[in-house]
Amino acid sequence: MSRPSVLLITPYLKQQRGNTVTSLRLLKGLSQLGYAMDMLSLDSPQGWSWAAERLSKGDYQLLHILHAASLEQVWQRLPDTAGLPLVLTTTGTDINVDLFGPQRPVIEKALQQADRIVVFSPTFVPILTSSLPDISAKLRIIPQAVDLSDHPAWNRSQLNYQGDDIIAVLPSGLRPVKRIEWALQAMEMAAVYCENLHLVVVGPNIDHRYAQAILNNIEQLPRTVYLGEVDHKEMAGLYGMADLVLNTSLVEGQPQAALEGMSMGLPAIMSAVTGNLGIMTSGKEGFYVDSPQELAQAMITLADNRPLRLEMGAAAASLVHQNYAVEWEWEQYHTLYRELLGS
Repeated sequence: MSRPSVLLITPYLKQQRGNTVTSLRLLKGLSQLGYAMDMLSLDSPQGWSWAAERLSKGDYQLLHILHAASLEQVWQRLPDTAGLPLVLTTTGTDINVDLFGPQRPVIEKALQQADRIVVFSPTFVPILTSSLPDISAKLRIIPQAVDLSDHPAWNRSQLNYQGDDIIAVLPSGLRPVKRIEWALQAMEMAAVYCENLHLVVVGPNIDHRYAQAILNNIEQLPRTVYLGEVDHKEMAGLYGMADLVLNTSLVEGQPQAALEGMSMGLPAIMSAVTGNLGIMTSGKEGFYVDSPQELAQAMITLADNRPLRLEMGAAAASLVHQNYAVEWEWEQYHTLYRELLGS
């Protein structure tokens, strides 16, 4: 019997964003579970004619799209996808931002057309059903998982850090929704009290105007560096060198990079926003914060207390391994696919 063929659409592949990591992880896992997976990216000109040819022959049995706003463009470029069973994975800004702005009609249409809608956290269920009560039966909660490649810890001396330095890493693309300025403001305040505290920002330059303002700010902070985009295969090595992981998002789908750092034994400090809230217990695996001042205080607390830092880091790793196992994520999508394709 031939394997069911699935067309997976992701918004981005050229830059390493959360959607990029998620789509590659699903491609890997669902291929292992017996599906013939093809992936297309909205930011790539390649593959569309080939996908259109396969669709015209009826070669695909299922369409899976990441980010609700993507559906309209897919239908425009690949009209034959309109007849396929549709799985829609909402990834954050489509629910937190687009649903309440000019894109609302596009998002609502996508949610209405989908056969199954995946959200990362139960906190998003009332947000969606308050706008569209009729979609509740379609909703499935599948948290994102962590699937890091093995990589030795980076050598601190290569970045001019000492063995007793405390390194906070902020893995994030440079765009306004990630609110990088919080971390810079917090670092400026915390550095007065912790002379061995350092901040490393890592991620692609997405919004160039915003990024330039952030980079100009970083130049004025002697213990803050921007490493640019780092291949995801090397991120385990970066986390292995660090002591804390940060997330300062204004809105969030689910803090995948923070979860990765936590899986490596790093306590997390996250903004107290939907998508982050509920991931951990504040004071156990890390801290939730509501301002740069609170972020600075949390960084100082963890930098000054090694036993607490190690205790929280161990709890963070245990939490991720229990609740965000990649095998469980893949199995949930496998179950969902079977609902639409038949067992």
